[in-house]
Amino acid sequence: MNVFERCGTLLLVCVTVGVLLCAGAMGQTYTATWTGDATTGGQPDPSWELPDNWNGLVLGNPFPGCDQCADYDVVITDTTPQSTVKLSVAVDISDLTIGSDITVEITSGGVLGVGSGDTLDCDGTVKVFDGAELRIRSGSTHTLDGTIQFMNDPNVFAAGKLSVGGNTTITGSGTIKRGDDKGILAALDVAAKLTLDTNVKAEGELDITVRLTNNGTVHANVDDKIIRLQTNTKDGSGLWKASNGGKLQVDVEVSGAGSWVLGDENGKFEINAACPNLTGTLNATGGCLDINAAFESTGEMECNFNTAYDVDASFVWGEAAGCP
Repeated sequence: MNVFERCGTLLLVCVTVGVLLCAGAMGQTYTATWTGDATTGGQPDPSWELPDNWNGLVLGNPFPGCDQCADYDVVITDTTPQSTVKLSVAVDISDLTIGSDITVEITSGGVLGVGSGDTLDCDGTVKVFDGAELRIRSGSTHTLDGTIQFMNDPNVFAAGKLSVGGNTTITGSGTIKRGDDKGILAALDVAAKLTLDTNVKAEGELDITVRLTNNGTVHANVDDKIIRLQTNTKDGSGLWKASNGGKLQVDVEVSGAGSWVLGDENGKFEINAACPNLTGTLNATGGCLDINAAFESTGEMECNFNTAYDVDASFVWGEAAGCP
């Protein structure tokens, strides 16, 4: 599909083969509200790119090929007649609001980008399939009271991503997690840092490569699955936890006052990178500690004989050197 762009002082016209005209006054932000009214072949069609699914469009849609068109704040809160929105193309928008009964599915090849300085407010569910991406560009605090789930596409081998840029904070009481496949929390730029606020959870099976401040909970809680802390350093005052057969694998330095908890006899911590600057507590009342690099804290430690230890490096917490 060929795209031709023509920019005027007040109007940008994007002509895409098979797609309606998209135009808007440059520099102005409009609100596009989901209606879910579109049909294809007489059947409801929840595709994002169909104009009949929206109110408030300016001569067209907030679609690919219109990067310089009017910005759109997108509101998806009405569940009648469709509560699921499917996105398979790359879209850049401004603010995004998702209601509690709404599911937005970003399928392989789809990219949903929330603009720099704009906000995501999600009470519903965003499903990011393999080969798809939810992109939060930078500089804002976002609210997640619903879930971001990573989903399997059997025809795609690349995991889905939540990518952030700049200094991005997620507040609320929501969860970023494995749905039925692994996800990646990634960086869009070298300055990228993701902060999880107190009640936000990241759990299941994740590769966390972005620089992370965890003031919430990172919990490896799916049997035989791994949360990997990779690439960029991590810190924070939150909870690092493994239980239910899940493993938290530490491949970069972690610092800060966060608490470390092996939640039951089946959780595992695998420490592969030196973490000599911890100040939090360790509660190892079960599970397994596999220590291959310095794992040291000034905080207190609680442990018992139900925990298995494989210690090949310095393991010092407070005044205790290891456990029985």
